[in-house]
Order: sequence, then structure tokens, then C-alpha cells
Amino acid sequence: METGKAKNRKKYISVVLIPHFNSRVRTFKFSSPYSKLITFVSIFFLFQTAFIFTFARIYNENSLLKKNMTEISAVNEEQRNLLEEKIKEIDILVENNDKMNAAIENFMIKYQEISDTYIEDRLDNLKLNPSSRGMDRSFINDIDELKKLLDNLQKLNAVKSDKLEKLAETEKKLKDYMDSMPTLWPTTGEVSSQFGSRKDPIATWKKSFHTGLDIAADYGADIKASASGKVIMAGRTEVYGNTIEIDHGHGITTFYGHASRLLVKEGQTVKKGEVIAKVGSTGRSTGSHLHFEIRINGNAVDPLEYLDD
Repeated sequence: METGKAKNRKKYISVVLIPHFNSRVRTFKFSSPYSKLITFVSIFFLFQTAFIFTFARIYNENSLLKKNMTEISAVNEEQRNLLEEKIKEIDILVENNDKMNAAIENFMIKYQEISDTYIEDRLDNLKLNPSSRGMDRSFINDIDELKKLLDNLQKLNAVKSDKLEKLAETEKKLKDYMDSMPTLWPTTGEVSSQFGSRKDPIATWKKSFHTGLDIAADYGADIKASASGKVIMAGRTEVYGNTIEIDHGHGITTFYGHASRLLVKEGQTVKKGEVIAKVGSTGRSTGSHLHFEIRINGNAVDPLEYLDD
């Protein structure tokens, strides 16, 4: 009989509440149908609560992501605008640089034409008028200023190498021309006798034509080549004692007399400013000095028209 009663006994779920503020314990019993409903409601509530929290978290994350995307989009737009501005600036710089390079190349061509034409015309005029050098100094000063300007422009701009090579050729031609011009004073001292008619220093009772300059200088002082060239005579003459003659090309030669000692030999090539002899008083001379001549196509000209001031 006990077994049958156990089978008919109802099943319950007990919920025990133990409060902390008093000692009374409460117990609630729920029959089996109610327990299933409560379990279902509890599970539903838990899922709903989890869903709400998950949805809130996703919503917050999406809101934050949307905000970040908006900020990134704004930054990208700003960078895009800045990039467009820089591209425009670069285009302008490239255009200006191209124009500058074109101007430099044109300038270089003019520089070449001026230099080449001048040298050719000057050498032609030299043959016709040996004393027409006066314009050289102003020209060389102008050409030097042009060269300095070109150098500065080339540092700031990329110029094609073939243009630079042509410019180098022109510069070499101009330098060779200037090196061949006897513009350097051959020694340091005072002019004791100028070019032209004078009283003969030996035969004082008569006049003679002086074909050069006499430059009084200390015995043994350096004598320098007034221009680059080739020594065509280095030896002793009766009148001028120890003498050197240098051929500078273009029909130009220089002559150095009365030296105490010769330092170069015939056939030797010398550079402008190179020491070639020492001042002396050999030959027909009354004291230590240098007799210096410039000859154009064999004719003596006044050295003062050529020597630098």
C-alpha cells in the first residue's frame, strides 16, 4: 500500500528563501506544471536579458564604429584636399623649373655665341690693328659676370649634361684666348723707360725708338711669362744679353731682355705667370732692369695697352 501511495504523490519544486534580516525561513512549493512554466519563463528571461545586453553592446560598438568612420572619412577628405593642393604646387614648380631650364639653356647659347664671336672677331681685328685691345678689359669683366650668373643658376637647376659640355668647351676657348693675351706684368717694379721715342741710354747724344718697356727691378727678381706659350728663343744677344722670346699664337710674341739667369729652354711650353728668368743687367744696360716687348705679327706695340692696370 505504501508503494501505491508513493506513485500517486504529487511532485513539487521547493524554493527556499533565507533572509538575512530575520531568522524566519520561507519555503514555496510549486507543483510540476508550474515548475515547468517557471523554468521556461526563467530561461526565456535569461535569454532575453542576454539578448538585450548583447544588442546594447553591439549597438554601442556600431555607434562608436560609425563615429570613427565619420572621423576617418573627414580626415581622408582633408588629406585628399591637401594632396590635391600639393599636386597643383608640384605642377607649378615643374612648369617653372622647365621654364627656368629653358631660359638657362638659351642663356648658355647666347653666352657661347658672344664668346665665340668675340674671340673670332678680336683675332681678326688684331691682325688689322695690333693696338686695338682697349675693349678687352670691359668685355672680359662682362663675360666674367655672365659666367658667375650661369654658375649660380646651374647650382639651382638641373641642366642637361650636353649643354654643360658645350659650355665647358666655350669656357676653355675663352680661357685659352685670355691665357694667350700678354696681360700679366712680367716683373714688379717701376717703369723707367716707356715705349716710343727717347734719348738713347748708351749713346746719350742721340734719340732712339724704344720698342718696349724698361721696368726697374731688384737684381735676381722673378721674371714671369706674361702669357702662356712656347719658348722660341732662349739665349744671349749682344744688345739685350740673356734673352727669352715666347710665341703665344695668333701672331703674338713677347720678348724679355737683360736677364741675369734663364730658367727655361727653347721649345719648352710655359704657363702664364710661370717664372722663366731672373732680372739682371746683361747686354747693353746701365742697371738692373727688365726690357719687355710685345710684338704683333713681328711689329712692336706699346705693352701698356695690353698689361693689366
